[in-house]
This record gives sequence, structure tokens and C-alpha cells, in this order.
Amino acid sequence: MTVPHVSTALRPGDYLQIASERMAVDGVPDGEGFARIERVEIITGIGFLAPGSTHVRTRATRQIAVVFCHGMPGPVMLREGDQWTLGEVNSSRARWDSTHPW
Repeated sequence: MTVPHVSTALRPGDYLQIASERMAVDGVPDGEGFARIERVEIITGIGFLAPGSTHVRTRATRQIAVVFCHGMPGPVMLREGDQWTLGEVNSSRARWDSTHPW
């Protein structure tokens, strides 16, 4: 079961959907495409530079969640909005992920 969460409400221990499910001969394993969140940082007051300018022109978004996930080589930057998380995690996977941080 997947649950929508606002990106800025994600917390360490949540399982974020980072890839779509793949079709497999023996079926799709529970938790396929989800990675455990290890750390979340929120960046506020985001803006961007107009081409050829040194002044911030417009705010692209109010907040960005920078999410570090188990098994990913770098952070994922998420704009405000819903992100899918795994509602129920296999207990053996959750135990292994929590004892082997990335």
C-alpha cells in the first residue's frame, strides 16, 4: 500500500518511491522501487537567476526537500507536492536497512 506525503513532511525511516515497478516473471516484490530515507534537509527561500543577471528574479518554489536515501549515490531534490511512500514495510527489510545505514 502506498501513501501520499507532502515532500517537506518526509522523515528518516520513510520509504520513498524512487523508481517505477518493473515487470518480473515471478511477480513484483513488496517494496520494489522504494528506498529508505536516511536524512532530510529542507531548503527555504529558493530563487533563480535570470540569464545574464546577478539578481534573484523569481521564486521557483517556497521549499525544497533534499532527501538522502539508502542505496542512492546522491541526494534527491523534491519540490513541494505529494510524494509516494510505502505504507507497510517488510519487517526483515526494515530491520536490515536500519542496521546497515548507507
